[in-house]
Amino acid sequence: MTVDAMTAWWGEYHLAQGEVGCWHVGTLTLWVEHRRREWRIGQERAVAADEHAGMETCAGIPPQAEVLRFGAGDSGNSVQLLPLLADRQVVARLSQPLRVLPGEAVTLYVSSPLWLAVHVGEPPRLLHETPAIRLSDTWFGPPVKEGGLGYAASTRAQTDVQALRPNPLRAVTPVHIRNVTDAAFHLERINMPAPFLALYRADNGILWTDAVTLTRQGDEDALATLRLDNGLPPQAGAGVLLATPRRQVERGFVLFQALSRIFYE
Repeated sequence: MTVDAMTAWWGEYHLAQGEVGCWHVGTLTLWVEHRRREWRIGQERAVAADEHAGMETCAGIPPQAEVLRFGAGDSGNSVQLLPLLADRQVVARLSQPLRVLPGEAVTLYVSSPLWLAVHVGEPPRLLHETPAIRLSDTWFGPPVKEGGLGYAASTRAQTDVQALRPNPLRAVTPVHIRNVTDAAFHLERINMPAPFLALYRADNGILWTDAVTLTRQGDEDALATLRLDNGLPPQAGAGVLLATPRRQVERGFVLFQALSRIFYE
């Protein structure tokens, strides 16, 4: 699949009144129908992800699809599909756990699934957003007050940047882990702070986020410093910004007690 085909599902499209567009993105089939003073969005989930990307016209939204209706005036014929990162933290379980030795630093390349947003009209207005691949809910961190609800995912957490390949459904986050202690620690899950990360597309088609740096210091109950390194990671080369973070942090870094704990469970 070419780089253009890998990213063809997002962009700006035009649907005149009476027309219906259809997209296949991951496990999601999405229909957008333009009616007089109304937009309709239909969606249906498959078990396996579809590698086909892009838009095609179709006769209508099938009766088995879940349908959302939106009332609107004469808003024009523009439809925009845009990629986003998840609206919650993504708890990624490593396919093979990793033990980080004392005094060592390692960079893991962790991928997480994308969301898509549907905007219509001029100026564009958000109608709906949904994951390209449905994920199950999970709890991270200590119970109740210090934890939070996130999404469960799996990742290879590769250490070789040369092994990365373009994927229209997932974005790669460089996670720099520094173990500033005298003991190794066992890494099984990584909590990706997706709402705080920007999304980029490199010229070679790989999707990236801001990098994350975690410094483990002190004993097992001590907090770890989690820093967000804003901007397209140097490993990505040249590229463009696709989406800004859903949420902002001050001065480019923040200390997350609940988030950092799950890095070394």
